[in-house]
Amino acid sequence: MSLILSLSFFWFSNRKPANNSKNDTFNISLDKTIIVQQIKQVQVLNTVEQTLQRDFEVEIKSQDLEIFNRLILPSSRSQKFSITGKVSAGIDLSLIADKDIVFDTENNLIKIKIPEPKITGVSLLEDRLYLIQDRSSFLFNMQNLSSETSRSRNQNLQQEIFRAGNQAMVEAACQNKILENANQNAKESIKNLFLLFNQEIKIEIETSQQGECLYPSQN
Repeated sequence: MSLILSLSFFWFSNRKPANNSKNDTFNISLDKTIIVQQIKQVQVLNTVEQTLQRDFEVEIKSQDLEIFNRLILPSSRSQKFSITGKVSAGIDLSLIADKDIVFDTENNLIKIKIPEPKITGVSLLEDRLYLIQDRSSFLFNMQNLSSETSRSRNQNLQQEIFRAGNQAMVEAACQNKILENANQNAKESIKNLFLLFNQEIKIEIETSQQGECLYPSQN
């Protein structure tokens, strides 16, 4: 909303009547640097959010019992979960530079090149996390009799559930073409933003080459 208000004020305070016009139409005088600064202040523009469900597995391994390098008793625990979460994606407007916006005043045209879409956020709905299967070996259970060992393993398990759950959400969103949807929605959002000020303006949106669909920390 702050971007709309800022651009709206700037747009209308800088419009000038055309010298050769006999009606109320206007030529728009724009300062590219100011427009770019206003857009960059928005930073991340989220254009799509998907709610997804996915099954995933985690495994915790401990010290196996081996004799002469031969496995006698394994020590591991594996759990399978069903999780529902939300994944958002959009574009980072702070990456837009002056060269990415071109004003063609003669043709009443604005050309804008927007950054590639990226996944911007992942959240797990903890109340919709369900344990489907829990398997642990005899040796793992025996080792767990120690309260200190059990506490440490539970902490590791919780961290692994969080990591694997988030990764499962990202994989589901990528398969659901979240970046393609974010890219298309970003084009429409930016176009509609400028059309708020003048329906006669022609907008051309160029998108950057789409990168890999990755977890936010890997972008």
